[in-house]
Amino acid sequence: MGKKIWIGLGLAVVLVLGIFIYREATAKVDDQKMIQDVLDQSLEASKRGEPGGVLDLISNQFTYNDQDAGSPRRQIADVVRKTKPDVTFANRRALLIHENTEARITTPATLSFSLGPTKVDAKLEEVVLIFSRKPAMKYLFIPTHTWKLDKVYFDESAIPSDVLSGIGGGMFGGF
Repeated sequence: MGKKIWIGLGLAVVLVLGIFIYREATAKVDDQKMIQDVLDQSLEASKRGEPGGVLDLISNQFTYNDQDAGSPRRQIADVVRKTKPDVTFANRRALLIHENTEARITTPATLSFSLGPTKVDAKLEEVVLIFSRKPAMKYLFIPTHTWKLDKVYFDESAIPSDVLSGIGGGMFGGF
């Protein structure tokens, strides 16, 4: 009798786990909300000087203003820690393109940060953020996707060049 109870409990657990996995794997994902959430989390982390949230956002192929950033992760982490940038985008709504594998946000932005005693405030007329859809895993074994920032375009002349060189040798596009 005890063996039947354990078998029944085991089957119940497997059934519940199977239903959970099925629901998670087939759940409709709102890409727009996913992009806005990851962007918001990254911006909040950068204000606190925590580079992890920013680094989670950018892809390994990240470029800015068509310049190959090389291996920018360490530079970006240093810039975020040093300056604690506050970036605000007027528009956070992404335009999904290329069969929902690429998304683009075009928006004005404001940027403020401190570099030692120097406080910098800049208004950028147009910033273009290009995201790509990347495969990911949820709960370590359920296939899903995430959005990573691949490219950023902005007018660097809106930020004084001496300030740009002081925060990372032009590695400013990581925000």
